[in-house]
Amino acid sequence: MKILLIQPSQKKVYGVVVEPSYPPLGLLYIGACLEKAGHLLDLIDIDIDSFNEGKLITYINKMKPDLIGFGSTTVTINEVLKLSSLIKNTTDIPIIVGGIHATVAGKELTKDRNIDFVIKGEGEQTVVELVKVLENGHRFSEVKGIYYKNKGKVVFTGDRALIENL
Repeated sequence: MKILLIQPSQKKVYGVVVEPSYPPLGLLYIGACLEKAGHLLDLIDIDIDSFNEGKLITYINKMKPDLIGFGSTTVTINEVLKLSSLIKNTTDIPIIVGGIHATVAGKELTKDRNIDFVIKGEGEQTVVELVKVLENGHRFSEVKGIYYKNKGKVVFTGDRALIENL
């Protein structure tokens, strides 16, 4: 599966006061797990890679990913929602959101019509299992640690145990 991970902009929230000073480690961990599971991966950091909305949509249309994932914090969640809406206006690619905001506000976030799945807690194992289910058509209910919609209602599959040895 071709997967695009996106780190949303912090500059749009804070302005030029905040310059990116470190890579998006959470998404890099997720990406490493997905690559290890055999998936093709690309990662965009909106600030570091100097992407605007138009460039992002052009890139998505060229790459044609099967899945898009966002990292989220409370600071960046409005950017995630805006970009998700923009993406869904031009594609039907499933969108996953993970990160600290997704962990604490997963149910509310899943209610957004542009968000397909929310990962609660550590996503390294969860995302690999979710992608496998998406590929093979199994039940989402089998994947611990996710929120998703079923017939318009938000479903939570239950907490996943913490990873003992990353």
